[in-house]
Amino acid sequence: LPASLNHPPTPPMAWPWLPVCCSCSSNLLDTSYDDLTQQRAEDEVDQCKPTTIPETTSHAEVIPPASRKPLERAGSITLSPLADQSEEWRRKVDVLCKRGISLLDLLDLYWQLFDRIPDFRPGKTTTLEAVRMVVIPLTDPGQASQAHLSDGSYATHAASGIGRIPGTLVTHHWSNLFSNTLAAIVADGLGLQTYCSALHHFDSQISVEGCRHLVRERGISDRVYWLCAVSVDQHATICHSSFGANKQLHLCICKSEKYADGDQCEVNKFHHVMERLHQLDPSFRQIIAVDADFEVFTRAWCIAEIAHGELLGIPQQLVLFSLAAMFKHRQQLQDLDVRDCQTSVPSDKVRILQMIQGIDSFNERMRRLLLYDNEGMLNSFVGREMTPSEKDRLRLSWERMEDFGLEEAGVRLFKRIFELAPAALQLFSFKDEKDLCQSPVLKSHGVKVLSMVGTGVAGVRDMPSLIPHLQSLGLRHKSYKVATADMYDIVAEALLDTLAGVLQDEFTESIKEVWFSFFAIVKHTMLEAASELSS
Repeated sequence: LPASLNHPPTPPMAWPWLPVCCSCSSNLLDTSYDDLTQQRAEDEVDQCKPTTIPETTSHAEVIPPASRKPLERAGSITLSPLADQSEEWRRKVDVLCKRGISLLDLLDLYWQLFDRIPDFRPGKTTTLEAVRMVVIPLTDPGQASQAHLSDGSYATHAASGIGRIPGTLVTHHWSNLFSNTLAAIVADGLGLQTYCSALHHFDSQISVEGCRHLVRERGISDRVYWLCAVSVDQHATICHSSFGANKQLHLCICKSEKYADGDQCEVNKFHHVMERLHQLDPSFRQIIAVDADFEVFTRAWCIAEIAHGELLGIPQQLVLFSLAAMFKHRQQLQDLDVRDCQTSVPSDKVRILQMIQGIDSFNERMRRLLLYDNEGMLNSFVGREMTPSEKDRLRLSWERMEDFGLEEAGVRLFKRIFELAPAALQLFSFKDEKDLCQSPVLKSHGVKVLSMVGTGVAGVRDMPSLIPHLQSLGLRHKSYKVATADMYDIVAEALLDTLAGVLQDEFTESIKEVWFSFFAIVKHTMLEAASELSS
């Protein structure tokens, strides 16, 4: 791992502590991770072993003094630079940075849950239970299969000791269902914003096998993630304790030394792992796997990870259970207060609060990051949330449409749809009528469609109540064979053109933007429901 990207070496130079290919001695980090995984596939680099980081390597020497000031910002969290830590601390961070796990290996782990957990039920088993009942037993240092490995993390176990650099860190909480956490990661790999439609991949071993095939087919099976549940050596932390254990479990009796704090502890260095990986690769990113009830935002360590990522400038993205869950629970984030957040160990909460510069300002900063800013993570999810005044403008512009007459407006709407997509006409029963614009069937259908739009416009005042109606429409339109993103965009464009014709000079850019926000919500919710039906 390079200590800093601020001072890259000249091309002939190589960092001697990088993981290298034994066959060609090339630095595996000279290329992007996607290129690296392709190179591994082509060159069969499964024999490559990462070299150790020499003791002479000094982070403090290669990071300029100016960058070693504590990272802090008003209303944010203080981050003491990695360069200021002890050599042993930095060495442990380097070890943790090489404990990425591939998407395919995560699916292989999940597949084993069906065999190793009695009466395993995907909708009941939490991440904590999966770690306790499967990850810890599989990585028991006392097993012969583990003897040659340098640590007891599942990531090391799955990679047979080969270090892997992750491209993405996953922020999640251990009380979430393990199937949900993995579904969020699969959804991220597939480029989806929500994961409820991916949950069917985790119903059985057969469906998991189907998911394996899917990720291979999409070329994402080798994407590498950092997930504390598998990237941390549980035998150096919780395996011996009653933390999270139920009465059916026998505590691990391995003789691995345990570290609750200090240089060798692995659970007090996540912020430095993030800093190090971001130094290595500016495209390194963070996803937040949000559970259906938004409990991840009640966990102090999760909030701290989000704050650290924001302070370091790491690209961040939410992966939500569903859009409906967002509208149901986003209001509770208005009252987000880190003082109310929970930790499994009470002293951890005290430590986190001590790292924050002004708790009230920090709370407001987190609310802005998630909710308020135009680029806020939830707002950018489906388009910026409309303000009360914007909702009023949406309603008033729609009232003008109703005053104009829904029958005439409906004819204009469908005429424009068929201009944009002539093939769409074949989907309707009135396709063979000679004078289409005078068709009673088309007029009736146009009024029905615009009436549904009117219902949606009225419903934006109460989004949690509107979402089920949109989901029902999405399911219905799936059977009509029009539930495609392109078709929704065509209808949206046609409706905007119809509105422009009716409102004329009143159809300003600000009104247009309000309608864009409305369409984003409608499109995403209906497509999400149709996707669930397909699953």
